[in-house]
Amino acid sequence: MKKGFIYLIIIGILITRAIPLGSSSLGLSPATIDINFEPGFEDRYSFRTSGDDPNKELLVYPDGDLKEYAKFDKKRIKAGESFEVYLKLPQKIELPGEHHIYITVEETIDEELASALGSRSIVRGVIYVHVPYPGKYLELNYFNVKNINVGEKGLAEFEVVSRGEETITIRPRIEIYSKDRKLMKTLTLKERTLKTGESIALKKSFNSEGFSAGPYYARLIIEYGNKLMKEKEFKIGEMNIFIKDYTKRVPIGKTEPFNITIESGWNNDIELVHGVVRILKDNRELIQEFKTPPTELKAWETKNLSGFVETFGFERGEYLTDIIINYYSEGVEKSSRKTVKIKFYKKLT
Repeated sequence: MKKGFIYLIIIGILITRAIPLGSSSLGLSPATIDINFEPGFEDRYSFRTSGDDPNKELLVYPDGDLKEYAKFDKKRIKAGESFEVYLKLPQKIELPGEHHIYITVEETIDEELASALGSRSIVRGVIYVHVPYPGKYLELNYFNVKNINVGEKGLAEFEVVSRGEETITIRPRIEIYSKDRKLMKTLTLKERTLKTGESIALKKSFNSEGFSAGPYYARLIIEYGNKLMKEKEFKIGEMNIFIKDYTKRVPIGKTEPFNITIESGWNNDIELVHGVVRILKDNRELIQEFKTPPTELKAWETKNLSGFVETFGFERGEYLTDIIINYYSEGVEKSSRKTVKIKFYKKLT
C-alpha cells in the first residue's frame, strides 16, 4: 500500500447536528484528520464510536465533496464499536484549497415504535484534504498575544502552514502599537523555509518597559513573496478598578437597590472588593452611607455591585454622592472614587 506524507492532527472537537433522541449521546473519535494531498494517496483510518446505549444500532457513511474516495469496512455497527475508512485519492484534484470527507455516524430509529419521535442523533468527523494552491500561499492557523501587567514580559505566538505548491521563505515581524496607533516596538523573527504542507509554530517575547497600562495592538506581518497580515488587540494592566456605571435615579420614600458597575484593569484576580456610597445634603452634610457586600474580581472582569439605599425623609432633587470602591489584593490596599449627582424623585402612584 502506498502511503504519502501525512500531516495529522487530532482535535477534541466533535461536529454535531440535530438533537439526540431521548437521553442518548453519541460520540466519534478522532474528530478531525488533516491530509496534504498527494496524487494517488492511500491510507486507512480507524474510528471509534461512543454512546449511552451499547445496543443502539448506528449507520456509518461518507459525505462531502470527496466522499467517493472513502470506503468503509462496515455500514452498520453498535455504539462503542470501531470501524475503518479506506481512503484512496485520485491522481489530481482540480480545485485547490480545503476539501472535506465527512465521516457520518447516525442513529437508526425503529419508526414502528410509539416512542420514536422522528429525531435522531448524528455526529460527524472530518477528513480535511488540502490541495496546494498554485505558486506560493501561506495560511495563518492562529495569532495570540497574552495580556500582561505593567513591567511584565509580553509574549506573541502564531502558527502558519504553507498551502502553496512552491517552497517559501518566510520573514516574520510583529509591530506593537499603542491605542492611538503609535508604533512602540518592532519584533523581528528569523527567516525560515517551509515546504508544501509544512507548518511551524513560533513565539516571540518582548520587554514592556516604558509601556503604560491600557490597550495595545500587535500586528503580525509575514513576507514570503506575498504578504500575510493579522492584527490582535491585547491589554497591559495595573491594579485598578474603574467605575463604569451606577444608578442615576432613585425614588424617595422607600428602600431601593443601588447598583454600581465596576471593571478590573488588572491581569490578576483581585481578592476583596466592596463599595461604599455616601450621600450628601447641600453638598456637605452626610445623610446616608451604605455598603455593598464584599466580593472578588477576576482578571479584566466586569461586575455589578449592589447595595440598598433608604430614602425615607429625602426631598426631591439632586444629591451629591461619593461612590468609593475599596479593594485589596497581594498585600496592597487601594480605592477608586467617583463623585456624582444622583436624582431623587417622587414616584407617581
